[in-house]
Amino acid sequence: MVSFGLATLLIDLEVIFNTQKTCSGRKYCMDMMITLLVVPYKDWCNRHRDSVDDYDDEYSTDYIEPAEAEIRFSFFDSDWIYEFFTHDVNPCQTNPCQNNGICKRNRDSYMCSCPEPYTGSKCDRVKNTCQRINCNQGECLVMLRAPYYQCSCRYPYQPPLCRKASSACQPNPCKNGGTCQRHRLRYKFSCNCPEGFRGKFCELGAEDCFEQNGHTYRGNVSQTILQKRCLHWNSHFLLDSSYNAFMEDADYYGLGDHNFCRNPDGDDKPWCFVNVNNKLKWDFCDVLPCLSTGRINNNNMVYIQCNINLVWH
Repeated sequence: MVSFGLATLLIDLEVIFNTQKTCSGRKYCMDMMITLLVVPYKDWCNRHRDSVDDYDDEYSTDYIEPAEAEIRFSFFDSDWIYEFFTHDVNPCQTNPCQNNGICKRNRDSYMCSCPEPYTGSKCDRVKNTCQRINCNQGECLVMLRAPYYQCSCRYPYQPPLCRKASSACQPNPCKNGGTCQRHRLRYKFSCNCPEGFRGKFCELGAEDCFEQNGHTYRGNVSQTILQKRCLHWNSHFLLDSSYNAFMEDADYYGLGDHNFCRNPDGDDKPWCFVNVNNKLKWDFCDVLPCLSTGRINNNNMVYIQCNINLVWH
């Protein structure tokens, strides 16, 4: 079966539908289906009954006469032509819109209507919902639920916008029996941790360590070796990064609504992103390697103990 480009067909139809043809002294009016799919107008006078017998019966129809036959289709009303050629090609059939986006057909193309907070031609990106939000003494996070942002405040500043600070040690922010010590500035404090615990809030125990290169590390360390606070993986700073809470397989890499160190790219050890003068940087984390002891706790669960070397001066 002969086929032609749609643009060429529209030009051909204009010539045919507005020009009378005469062959051997007899006038003919060509059948629409032959014109579109079988015989180009340039050589239609050279065709005869035998020349179309080889085409599929569905599309092979003979010439129509007499000359007085009326052309029943208008070239300028070409929607039926488009529908004929595209009736079985629906760009929305494969559902190209991601994240519950709604596909809307626009002839041979489509548009995606994206739910908040997604954007992009396929609803495959998350928009920056923090552009007009000032979290003051905190970090603005992009959320997948309304209002689609949240301020993560540095202690002792309080939500929702991290403007006001509470008393640094009331209530006691130190965990695992740590004691809180206030400094001269109202919002400054430090935690004195009992043996076996560390971290700004004494939140890290001996079992919080990494094996090999830390690709499977799922602990709670959230500061770098330079004591910088890690950015959350759903921070608006990370939306254009290759690694964030909204990337494909984020759960597999342990990325989410938190700022714990991870190693999604298989680097030497767990790391995180940091904000340095409003520029996105990264650094390795203050997380220790593990020493497997095979010890079993009271719940008969095998756990890993970290090899911590303390140096006193």
